Amino acid sequence: WRMDYDTVADDFKAYIDDVLELTGAEKVSIYSISQGCLVVGQYLYKYADLEQTDKVVFDTPVLGGASFVTDILSDGSLTLNFPVILDLLSDILHMELKISEAEKLVEFLEGEWIAGAIDIGKNIIVPPMKGCIAFWQMVPAADFDEYAEVYLDSQANADVIKAVKNFHNGFMGNITKTFENATAHGSEISIKA
Repeated sequence: WRMDYDTVADDFKAYIDDVLELTGAEKVSIYSISQGCLVVGQYLYKYADLEQTDKVVFDTPVLGGASFVTDILSDGSLTLNFPVILDLLSDILHMELKISEAEKLVEFLEGEWIAGAIDIGKNIIVPPMKGCIAFWQMVPAADFDEYAEVYLDSQANADVIKAVKNFHNGFMGNITKTFENATAHGSEISIKA
C-alpha cells in the first residue's frame, strides 16, 4: 500500500513469471480492484510487450488519481457522501448494500461528531504519509505540485517526488496508450467502474 507502484509492478512481474513457470501456462488473467489497478496498470505500462496477460479486469480503478487523497490534504473539512460510499462498497464487495437498509447508519455517520473525528484524523494521517510514495502517486497529476509544495520537503522527500513524477509521466499520463499497447499484445482489457 505504501510502496512505489513501479517497484511493486516489478515484484508483480516476478510473481507472474513464477506462476507461468510453475503452471506451464502461457498467460495469466488478472483481476485488480481499486488501488491494485495502479499496480496492474504500471505492470502493463512496462511489460505488455512480454504478452504474459490474457484478460485483465480493472474493478473500480483509481485511474487518474483519487479525489479522496486531495480531500485529506486540503485545508477544508473532508465531506463524505455516504450513499455514494455504500454504493461503491457494494460494487467493490460484489454484494448489494441497500441505501434504504442503511439509512440509520448514514444518518449516524453524517453527524457533526464524525466530521470532527475526520478532521482530527487528517492531522494524524498526513504526517506519516509524507514518505508514502503510493499515497502521493494517487494524487491527481494536476494537483500534485500544489500539495507537494505544502507537505513535502524538496530535499528530504526527493525520492517521493521523483517516484510520483515518474509515475504521473508514465502509466498515469499514458493510460489509454498503455491499454492500447496491451491490447495490441494480446490482452483483453475490461474496466468496471
